[in-house]
Amino acid sequence: MPSEVGKTIGDARADLSKQGWTDVATTTEQTTDQTKDGIVLDQYPTPNSSFPKDQQITLTVGLFVPPTPTTSSTPTTPSTSASTSPSTSASTSTSPPTTPPTSPPTTLRGR
Repeated sequence: MPSEVGKTIGDARADLSKQGWTDVATTTEQTTDQTKDGIVLDQYPTPNSSFPKDQQITLTVGLFVPPTPTTSSTPTTPSTSASTSPSTSASTSTSPPTTPPTSPPTTLRGR
């Protein structure tokens, strides 16, 4: 059995036919590597094995599928909305004032 791995499916079928194997089945395996589209990735039986020519050979062929874009939790473009980071100079702080009151608190006493 010759090795057909790395060949195009057309070349692999032609090679096998020349050598007497005519029952060739194919399966596909998805790949995100465009250079493997239409290329034999695996075969059964394995290369260099003894295999009767009247038995079916199975070639696994790459089928290119573009990768799905991933989403990121970090924005990739600057935001146009107001910043909410602690380093902002906006006066929206909820911390107490740093200046002490000018007069002591008033205590109300009963009459």
